[in-house]
Amino acid sequence: MLGLSRVERTERRIDADDLVALALALGTTPNRLLLPGTARRDVGVALTSAIEITEQFAWAWAEGKAPLVAALGGEGPGGWVSSETFSKFVARSRPDEHRPGLPAIAPHLDVVTQVNKLIEELAAERGIQPAILLAMVQVVRAEGLDPPASAESPEAQP
Repeated sequence: MLGLSRVERTERRIDADDLVALALALGTTPNRLLLPGTARRDVGVALTSAIEITEQFAWAWAEGKAPLVAALGGEGPGGWVSSETFSKFVARSRPDEHRPGLPAIAPHLDVVTQVNKLIEELAAERGIQPAILLAMVQVVRAEGLDPPASAESPEAQP
């Protein structure tokens, strides 16, 4: 317990082994201990003394869904990140099962191409990066979230 008290008083730093052990003891993940419990897009979080990004983007980065370079201004006009940069990031950050290879994609390339074009168009309309929009879609699917019923939808009418 003395070690934990010293950490709380910032007299002792936590190394990777300590972080994992603490996450296991608390029944959570190291990411949850390192990042806030919210993922708001209008609230910043300091990753280092020199890098602050939104909570939402910090979580997307920590979960391997979006490269940090996008949050720091991107590579091109409007902060866009190239598909090559995004692909390399995913390849370095995610387990293999999250990276379908070309043989798995090839039979569906026409549909994948159409979806990619639609994502780029919708992202441009909203003023966000396609990679971020795709990460948002993945979160919605993973969480099983449904969009709220709008006033014009048949479900919302009496």
